[in-house]
Amino acid sequence: MAKVTIDNIEIEVPEGTTILQAARMIGGDVVPPAMCYYSKLDTSGGYCRTCIVKVSQGSAKDTRPMPKPVASCRTPIMDGMVVENMISPDLLEARKGVVEFLLINHPLDCPICDQAGECHLQDLSYQHGLSKSRYEFKRREFEKIDIGERLSSI
Repeated sequence: MAKVTIDNIEIEVPEGTTILQAARMIGGDVVPPAMCYYSKLDTSGGYCRTCIVKVSQGSAKDTRPMPKPVASCRTPIMDGMVVENMISPDLLEARKGVVEFLLINHPLDCPICDQAGECHLQDLSYQHGLSKSRYEFKRREFEKIDIGERLSSI
């Protein structure tokens, strides 16, 4: 078992547990957002970077901080690790940038989106204070392709 402190809350977890899994064991505001992580798929996670956290102490043996934010869904816990998620202003600003980057080619206007108001990415953008994008340009548009009388694709 390894002890980890996430946002000043200490928890003991089995070896091999990731930071995201440990945060989910704690629950509440400690859990970083995760868009691409699915626990049943071995290679999922780490691609969208929304779950980044700041590791301010690597372990009890090596107390140096990790030099940059890490994807919590891909980073295993080490005994004595100290993680900052919601208590680090620098990290929240970095996550805000990641979300803004993901939204560059995403419509924030729900009626034209396939998700129709149930978009996890849009929820994430509002959590981080972004109600509109700074990028003003024409978004991708696709012509409708007729693939048969019973199916249609965009």
